[in-house]
Amino acid sequence: MTQRRQLRPGSIAPGVDVVTTVPMAIDDVGVRRGTGTILAAAHVSGAALLLLAINPRLTTQDVTDVLRRSADDLGLVGPDTIYGAGRINVRRAVEQTPHRLTVSPTDALVFEWSEQDGAYRQPFQSLSNNNSGPRTWTTHAMSPWIAVTPPVSADPGGTTPSIASLSVAPPAAGECGTRAGMVRAESTMPNRAGGPQDIVVRAYLPPCPPRPYSVFLPRILVAPPEPVLMQAPARGYTAYPPPATSQ
Repeated sequence: MTQRRQLRPGSIAPGVDVVTTVPMAIDDVGVRRGTGTILAAAHVSGAALLLLAINPRLTTQDVTDVLRRSADDLGLVGPDTIYGAGRINVRRAVEQTPHRLTVSPTDALVFEWSEQDGAYRQPFQSLSNNNSGPRTWTTHAMSPWIAVTPPVSADPGGTTPSIASLSVAPPAAGECGTRAGMVRAESTMPNRAGGPQDIVVRAYLPPCPPRPYSVFLPRILVAPPEPVLMQAPARGYTAYPPPATSQ
């Protein structure tokens, strides 16, 4: 039985004269250049994490395939025993990875109007994308009374998580009841996995006053009473009772 031998190396990454951090006990500045597979492995690990951030559903084999397929071919044309599939190209690997946008929360965003304060109890609500930066997705308000900002980095010093803020317009004069609308989050990456994500937005306005109501009574026709004919008393009789007689 012949077993299929896997090509070694699978791919290569920068690992010669790479600037890296070291303990201050070794170098006063804490930075030094180094060479070795441990440095190359750090490049590959970082690239793999980027791909998983773009699409958390990727398997280990999926990540491996994307990194090899997007690598820069070196040496002989095609895979070889020196450079493998080639040097990893992180930018190309990211572009070839299907972006699966995961925005939370997935439940409805609720705004409640306070008549006492004359404002919503929740002035703002947020959509959060914990996996990829603000340039990988965009938002659209599907109702005119909803305002949504473009995604930005929650951490000024980083790229993830990225968030978008929502607000809703106050009720118009005499407006009451409930509004229901939607916000759409969509990937901006050239290669996408799945469609846009729609999030329901509800605004609870001042309660409406009770509506006046009427009671329907069926029309009943009542006939007038028939006249009653009274017979006159016979002659010789009186209508008054006779006086009492003594014994």
